[in-house]
Amino acid sequence: MQAVLASCLAVVLSLLSASPVVPASAAQRAPVGVRSIAPGVTYQRIRDPDGPWVVHVVRVDPSKAAAIDLGAAGPTMGAYSRPSEIGSANGAVVAINGDFGLRSGQPLHPFLLDGSLKGRGIQNGVNFAVGDDEDKSFVGPERLEITGAHRRERRRFTLSEWNSGRPEAGEIVAFTRFGGSVESPPDDACSARLKPDGRLRWGSREVGGVTRRFTVDVRGCQPSPIKATRRAVVIASRRRGGGARTIKAMKPGDSVRLSWSFGWPKVLDSIVGMPQLVAHRDNVAGTCASYFCKRNPRTGVGVTGDGTVLLVVVDGRSGDSVGMTLIEFARTFLSLGAVKALNLDGGGSAAMWIRGRGIVSDPSDSSGERAVVNAMLVLPHADSEEPSVGSPVVPSPSTPADASWAAMLAATDPGSTGGLADAWLRGELGMSQQAPPAIVRIARSFSARA
Repeated sequence: MQAVLASCLAVVLSLLSASPVVPASAAQRAPVGVRSIAPGVTYQRIRDPDGPWVVHVVRVDPSKAAAIDLGAAGPTMGAYSRPSEIGSANGAVVAINGDFGLRSGQPLHPFLLDGSLKGRGIQNGVNFAVGDDEDKSFVGPERLEITGAHRRERRRFTLSEWNSGRPEAGEIVAFTRFGGSVESPPDDACSARLKPDGRLRWGSREVGGVTRRFTVDVRGCQPSPIKATRRAVVIASRRRGGGARTIKAMKPGDSVRLSWSFGWPKVLDSIVGMPQLVAHRDNVAGTCASYFCKRNPRTGVGVTGDGTVLLVVVDGRSGDSVGMTLIEFARTFLSLGAVKALNLDGGGSAAMWIRGRGIVSDPSDSSGERAVVNAMLVLPHADSEEPSVGSPVVPSPSTPADASWAAMLAATDPGSTGGLADAWLRGELGMSQQAPPAIVRIARSFSARA
């Protein structure tokens, strides 16, 4: 008998050593029911004593009427609003916080809303995108390309920035009204204002790209800037170099096409975060020594094998829920059935709002729900803004937040922009590009307070 028991014990130990132990932070652990929010949309609150953790999960079935959408904090950059306000203003049934935000109120990464490119951001990241039929979602490395074509001259050009900085030598950059006072057309530049001439269309290759025809309204190389009027795009370069030659060749009345693509078929909405948590059903979160990778409140989005979208918020910094490391967060997505998943802004920014129930998560800030630069939404119906993708109206929340206070909270939070900036400056998370000045300033401020 002792020999049999010893043999069984050996088999058990060999199985345990062969398979990594995964925290049971999904549906196996004490769910408090699955509640229907709208057709195809459910909410589940899960308590897992292993952390302990409290996990909030919204599942969206793309085959039903509901649709994934995005919302901005306001009609221009510089605004911060709470996810609940963004969700309410857009008629959503669910809202979670979105991308990391800079002190200026600018999203850190590219942001595409109903086909309209809002900003290029200041760094690359990992993309979550939704197709025009709203049945397909994509997660992967961000591959935004912005191009233009001057039809009369048969000249093609690349736009290096979009509401994201002044032109460097040889570059052409773009600005719209969404840039507001944060990103406005430069002075002492060669510029052309382009007015839309026709609706947004799919590019010929249909690889995620949309294109729109514009007519040159005014063009000049001058000390004062050319203002970006409503629906117009201002392209600008330095007064000398290749970019200037391209703009100088344009004349009022000329036709110019602008296109932007994230590399996936017919994408109209896209938000970016970092790092990727799950890829091809594997945990790819990685490890790092910075505060950002340690246990923090978390927000993320994932996609299951059947196309179901998962919106997940993990409470943190309390006795009921301690928050998760990035690796633990990735394991949670895997246990929920995700084949791909992405980390979004976290820390005190992590929040989930449901219409009729209010904030169902437990934000860690003492002041409650934190204001953010944009949000992920679930609409109870198809996105009605998408047929007019040329220049969608951005509903303004009724109670905009104190932008400077919200930005300060994010910049000093280890799970939010401050922690991310610190990890970047330390050379962690696989970031290869040099940290922009805005990130360096945030990282140094964060380190001084840590």
